[in-house]
Amino acid sequence: MTDWEARYQAGDMPWEKGAAAPPLLELLEKTELALWGSHAVLVPGCGFGHDARALASQGLEVVGLDISPSALAHTQQAAPVGAESYQLGDFLDETWQSPAEISAIWEHTCLCAIDPSQRLAYVAAAARILPVGGLLAGVFFLNPYDPGEERIGPPFGISHEELDQLFTPHFEKIDGWTPHQAYPGREGREWIGLYRKKRI
Repeated sequence: MTDWEARYQAGDMPWEKGAAAPPLLELLEKTELALWGSHAVLVPGCGFGHDARALASQGLEVVGLDISPSALAHTQQAAPVGAESYQLGDFLDETWQSPAEISAIWEHTCLCAIDPSQRLAYVAAAARILPVGGLLAGVFFLNPYDPGEERIGPPFGISHEELDQLFTPHFEKIDGWTPHQAYPGREGREWIGLYRKKRI
């Protein structure tokens, strides 16, 4: 498993782009804020907090969560833009409790970063944290690899079929599309998916 704290301390952070994920900005532009529900948005694997601040700038309450103390120490140096807060913790830890009631999760850098063997634990965590009707919105890295590149991660790619297989037991897919906005080099490699937690 990846030692995220060691990578932050070493400055080995190819995922750190210095700005919020362009697909998140696209999602915020084309949807109503009511999509996110009436409580806080959780951002697991928030890193330096760019996505959390983008959400908070829209007037949403946001809880950024990361496993790395160094990442959060950096994040907390930034001036707040709204009602965002940050927590040290492991999204996959069944004992982790959010300090605020959660109505939505924004997924960007967590699912593609964890080992694929942990994906069922990821879905279980999302289903545990969200209420029935709660939103899981994410940009999923379908193909992080260049032609001829060895397919080792992180990041670990995931297919539409794998996403459906993972989320269907707990979630209903309500929308999805290939984002028009992307970090340079990720054009056409990502997919925005919106899921609602089902009553089961």
